[in-house]
Amino acid sequence: MNVLRTLSVVIPALFFASLSAAQNLPPSQDEMWKIIQELQTEVETLKEQNAELQQQTVIAQPPLQEGPGLPANDVDLALATKEEQGSLEIYGFAQVDAIYDFKRVDPDWNDSTRPSKIPVANPDEFGSDGESIVSVRQSRLGFRSVVPSSMGPIKTWFEWDLYGAGNDAGDSDLNLRHFWGELGAFGGGQTWTNWMDIDIFPNTIDYWGPAGMVFIRKPQVRYTHMLNDRGSLFAIALEDPDSDVDAGVVRDLDPDFASSLQTKQPLFDLTAKYRGEHDWGHWQLGGILRKLEVETNAPGNKPDFDDLGWGLNVTSVIKTFDRDRLKAGVVFGEGIAAYFNDGGSSLAPVPGDVEAVQSLGVSLYYDRYWTENWSTSVGWSMHDQDNTSGQQDDAFERGQIAQINLLWAKEEFLTGAEVIWAQREDKNGADNSDFRIQYSLKYNFAHEFF
Repeated sequence: MNVLRTLSVVIPALFFASLSAAQNLPPSQDEMWKIIQELQTEVETLKEQNAELQQQTVIAQPPLQEGPGLPANDVDLALATKEEQGSLEIYGFAQVDAIYDFKRVDPDWNDSTRPSKIPVANPDEFGSDGESIVSVRQSRLGFRSVVPSSMGPIKTWFEWDLYGAGNDAGDSDLNLRHFWGELGAFGGGQTWTNWMDIDIFPNTIDYWGPAGMVFIRKPQVRYTHMLNDRGSLFAIALEDPDSDVDAGVVRDLDPDFASSLQTKQPLFDLTAKYRGEHDWGHWQLGGILRKLEVETNAPGNKPDFDDLGWGLNVTSVIKTFDRDRLKAGVVFGEGIAAYFNDGGSSLAPVPGDVEAVQSLGVSLYYDRYWTENWSTSVGWSMHDQDNTSGQQDDAFERGQIAQINLLWAKEEFLTGAEVIWAQREDKNGADNSDFRIQYSLKYNFAHEFF
């Protein structure tokens, strides 16, 4: 409406000027002065209306990423918009990471720190010590929109980075992170698994982050019930049940049989969470129930095995001094390794059967803001598995990561360095560690079109 009102003044003015020019009759001073006064009045009116809209709009900073440079938040769709009018926003950042690794890890993952990718049995598997890496794979592009409808605002969120995984591991290919839509209490698409807490992700610049926290994006359908205006909520979801199995000693005893094992997902994973918001911060309890099944690709798909997977995830962010935050989480369960940020197996063999593998995860970080621009994040995280008797000696048992950094950020720019230590230990007690230094430059951008 504001645009139409402006055009209603500008277009007649331009038309009058064009007509006068065509007739070689310049407009009189009184006519020109009248046009100028009308335009000035319209501009002042638009300024006042814009100021009123800004006061009415609650702006939530979009979680541009889980950790580096911006404290994350738990808003599923952080939209800087007035829902009644709709909006379209494009955002993201360009980031370059310069890393020196004092050891060597799997080259497909050498621009991130994953304890599970550290070689243990043969520490020189990927080459002699010392490697320099420069990567842009953290760079990101996203879109958010709000579309008014008769049923309420429809919210969408699409986001990609360049961190290829799976068959694209090691490549700088477009990697879909979020593909999400919401209408009222109902949401569907791909985003953070419902029972994780993105807010405990620290203000670090390494891409992968804490090994011992629940951290994964899953296709899902979700229902969220807001409990109060503060942000407390309850949410329940059905999620993609994709899982994994460690063939264990079967790989050596019967390689053909081991290669025929495949996971089966007969039921959706059921997840739920309760989040309580308070003046001092928040706490969250999340949980999952899942049916885990393994079968062979032989005729009749026999034999097959199944077990129950479950997990509880307790997290909290505590406000300490000014902008400082203590971020903590403990997760425990069986058959849930696929939901961890790094390491482990959900299912593994025991004599004559398979069973869900027990996992314990701990994450403890502190984000300290020294000044308006300078900050430090320091902390440690661990994923520990209780290996089954049927797993081989080189099975992942424990992964740890510790980080400390010094960052400087102002407006849309961030730079800083981080020191990272990581360790992997296998079932037989053998271990190996990695030590690296990372320096990053990050340039954020965001623009709302309407």
